[in-house]
Formats: sequence, C-alpha cells, structure tokens
Amino acid sequence: MPLLEPPKSPEPQPTPPPKVAATEKVSSRASAADDVAPRKSVEKAGQSETAENEAPAGQKGSHAWILPALLSVGLLAFGYTLHQLYQSMLEREQSAVAAIKRADIRSAEAADARKQANEELQRTTAFLRELNERGKRLDAKSAELDARQRSVEARESALNASRAAISPPASSPVPAQPAAPEAQPLPPALQNLDVETCDRLAANPTDANRRAGVAGTPYPALRQNVAAAVEVCARALTAAPTDNRLRYQYARALQAAGRQDQALPYLQQLANQMYPAAFNNLAQLYMQRGQPDIGIGLLRRGAENGDADSMVDLAGLIESGQTPARFPQEPMQLLQRAAELGHQGAAREMANRQTQKQVIDMFGNIVRTIGR
Repeated sequence: MPLLEPPKSPEPQPTPPPKVAATEKVSSRASAADDVAPRKSVEKAGQSETAENEAPAGQKGSHAWILPALLSVGLLAFGYTLHQLYQSMLEREQSAVAAIKRADIRSAEAADARKQANEELQRTTAFLRELNERGKRLDAKSAELDARQRSVEARESALNASRAAISPPASSPVPAQPAAPEAQPLPPALQNLDVETCDRLAANPTDANRRAGVAGTPYPALRQNVAAAVEVCARALTAAPTDNRLRYQYARALQAAGRQDQALPYLQQLANQMYPAAFNNLAQLYMQRGQPDIGIGLLRRGAENGDADSMVDLAGLIESGQTPARFPQEPMQLLQRAAELGHQGAAREMANRQTQKQVIDMFGNIVRTIGR
C-alpha cells in the first residue's frame, strides 16, 4: 500500500509592495536611475582595466616561444660552426700527417739515391784508379819497348860497323821500275844478316806477313833510321828478289824516305798480287797526290783483304765525313776487327771509347737516380 503523503504546507505568498504615491514612484525611479548610471560606469571602467590587464598577458603568451627558439637556433648554428671548425682542423691535421709521410718517403728515397750515388761514385773511383794503374803499366811497357828498340838499334849499329870492317858499303842504286835493286853481292851469312836487319828496321807491325818473331817498327821509328833501312833492304831484296815481304819493306822504307815515286811501282805490283799491307801504303800515296777516291777504294780493298791499317784509316775517314759508311756501325766494326788483328792504335781507341761509354752510363745512372 502506498504510504500516505504528508499534507503539503501552503506556499507563502509574496508580499505585495506597498502602494506608494505616484510622486514617490517618480522620485524613486529617478534616484534608482541615478544609482544605476554610476554603477554602469564603474563596471565599464573595471571591464576596461581588466581588458587592459588581460591583453598584454595574452600577447605575452603568444610570443613567449620566440626567445627559446632563437636560443636553440643560435646554439645549433654555434654547434654547426664548431663541427665545421673541428672537421677543418681534422682535415688539416690529416693533410699535415700525409705531407709528413710523403716528406719521410722522399727523404728515404733521397737517402737511397745518395747511397746509390755514393756507391756509383766509389765504383767510378775504383774504375778510374784501375785505369790509372793500367796506364802506368802501359807506360812501363812502352818504356820497356823503347829500351828494346834502343838495344836493337845499338845491335844494328854494331852490325853495320862489322860489315864496314869486312868491306866498305857501296851506295845502293834505287831502281826506277819494280825490280830488285842492284847491289854488290855479299856472302850468304851477310845476306841473311841483311834480311834479318831489314825485317827489324822496316817491317810493319800490322803486316800479317811479317817474319815470325819480328815485332815490326812503327812509321815514326822507321823515319829515324830510314837511310839504313833503305840500304839494308835494297841488299836483302837483291839476295831474295821474289820475296814480297822484302819488296814491301823496301817500298815502305822508300816511302818513309820521301821517295814516293820510286816506292809507287813496288806498291802497285804488290797490290796487284793482293799483298794486304801494300793497300794502305799505296792509298796514302794516291791521297798525297790529290786522288782521294782512288785512295779510299784502295783502303776498302785492303780492309776486305784483312789489313788492319786500312781498317783504321777507313774508319777515320768515315767518321770525319770524307766518305759515307755502308752501314751505321761500320766504323766501330772496322776498329773492332783491327783491334782483334793486333792493331794497338785500334785497341787503345776501342778501350777509350768503352771507358767513355761506361763513364757516361755511370753518370747517367747517377742523374736518373737523383732525379727520382
């Protein structure tokens, strides 16, 4: 069952305002209006002050992020600048380290180059010292040969004196044609002595047909004893008129004495008989007569027949430009062949050229080593 609701109390009725007179109502309304106006002005003033106070606060709230952002950007820029500076310093340090390494490598290379240069210099010095020793030995041998030559000359003088004591020598006529010169007949012993003396006085050191055991006499030494050589070789040729060796030595003695016209027919006959040493002497005669073409042709024939003097003279003419070479290395080949045949001048020339080449090669190696 539903509960019984308590009885409701009557609601209080609003008390009606007391009735006022009309005049009182007008005055009260005027005073109320006067009260409301000041309140409204005060409220407006308060609202304006509140608005003025609240507006900067709002503006401050909208611009507060700028300063931190600027600080962050500045810090980032400063950090980036520091990073770039660090990278630049690091690159410079690496570049300096690389430069130091390159300098060390170059210094090591320069030290190696100096070491190699010193070694090359030491080898060159040793080589030059060896050359000096060889030169001294050659000088000693030359002095020994000079002493032997003087001894031979002394023996020849003694032999001439002994022949003069046996029979007075007669002047040996020089034939105009290549025939044995006329001379007084001598005993066989003296004839053999004349042949031996002719070999020693007039034999060419480069004549492949010279007598065995005879060293030969160089042209300057022959000119010093040319009169005795002409005389003794004329007698030797009379004793052996068919001996081409004696004929050549007699013609060589005549040529050394300045009697080229008398030597010419002997040399021509010898060249026709392909006597190798005669080609060089005959070529010299034609060159002295102003016929170099004939002389060069004779030198080539002599070189082809194995004459060392012809090889050396032909090489000199080629290198001086007086006659063309048949191939680029012809002068060196001629000198080498002459040296192999025992020509001392060619051997010295080849040794000098070899030495010069070695020295040039050494200094070239030094310059190339330093240039690295």
